[in-house]
Amino acid sequence: MWLTPLHHTKRAFFDQVPGKASNGNAPFIDARTFPQKSIGKGITLLRDYWRENEILTVVLELCEEVAKRAREIGKIGRTVSFSVRYSHNEGGFHQSVTLDAATNLTMDIYRVCKRIFHRFYDGRSVRVIHVALENLSDEASLQLSLFEDRTKERALAKAMDAIRDKFVPNALLRAVSYTPGSVARVRNGYIGGHQA
Repeated sequence: MWLTPLHHTKRAFFDQVPGKASNGNAPFIDARTFPQKSIGKGITLLRDYWRENEILTVVLELCEEVAKRAREIGKIGRTVSFSVRYSHNEGGFHQSVTLDAATNLTMDIYRVCKRIFHRFYDGRSVRVIHVALENLSDEASLQLSLFEDRTKERALAKAMDAIRDKFVPNALLRAVSYTPGSVARVRNGYIGGHQA
């Protein structure tokens, strides 16, 4: 068996890779050098959700998180993906809708998810919900409409993000987050998906 010194191997294979990083003998590619393709958030619910208003509460909270993450990194998306999986592995649905104009506003994403939900939901109990914003581009490339001025909505969304970042995520919540179906208050207390 032929062996080469480690420094020759590193030079031959990893010096040509952009964004490379090395930790001793474990070279890897820095993920920050690759463009992000989507922003998504999903949840496996702690119990079966039957009521439409409870399900839509969770959907709104997920849309809020996805939109906030998009604004944090300065992205807007044209495609909204929404999926629901029923309890006991009884199937579910996944649909994507491409919007006319890219957005990172919560209510735009929520309206699309709600429309998909009403079209495909058949009344069975829900256990998993996932929302994603795809087909991303830079927020600076946002085309302004001549007919709608949404600067106030964008400013309000960024102000809400700033309050949540400065204090705690539960410092500013929508009223539906105080209803029985909400998961935001509990989930905001988690670190890495586990109780703090």
